[in-house]
Amino acid sequence: MNPATLEKLLIDRKLGELPAETTELLDAYLAGHAEDEAVAREIDRVLETAHAALNQPADAALPPFPQDRIDRALNRPNRRPSATWLRPLSLAAAIALAFMLGMRMSGQAPTDADEFRDVVVVAPSPEESSGHEFWSVRNFVGGGSVRPARNTKRITWTSPLAKPQAGESL
Repeated sequence: MNPATLEKLLIDRKLGELPAETTELLDAYLAGHAEDEAVAREIDRVLETAHAALNQPADAALPPFPQDRIDRALNRPNRRPSATWLRPLSLAAAIALAFMLGMRMSGQAPTDADEFRDVVVVAPSPEESSGHEFWSVRNFVGGGSVRPARNTKRITWTSPLAKPQAGESL
């Protein structure tokens, strides 16, 4: 007999779903096959265990609510009165430490010499551009004018992770 069919028949027999004639035929089959009889006993044992687990009484009592412990904890005076002024102090110390570590990791503190204010501007001259060629490449390549910067410093940036270095222009 097919093992899947045998298992279905054994489960139905244990649950009382098989007709009497089919149950007699199944019992006669199992009497002649010892290995299938062992499977039947195993299925019966599993179904009895599942039935016992599902039919346990649901009146398991919960422990009583600890209202007295909660009341005592709420009425207890604060053990550490210094905690009220210590928290803002510890927060300020953490912020100061983070700021100092950030400055230390960046390599150097920012200075006014690191700021660059002069910029070279390239723009097309208004007389060379026509109204219908507003987005023309010619306006940006040939028609622009370059004004020299007043500052002779240049920025050298070797890596996106490194700080740009200021130096003299070539």
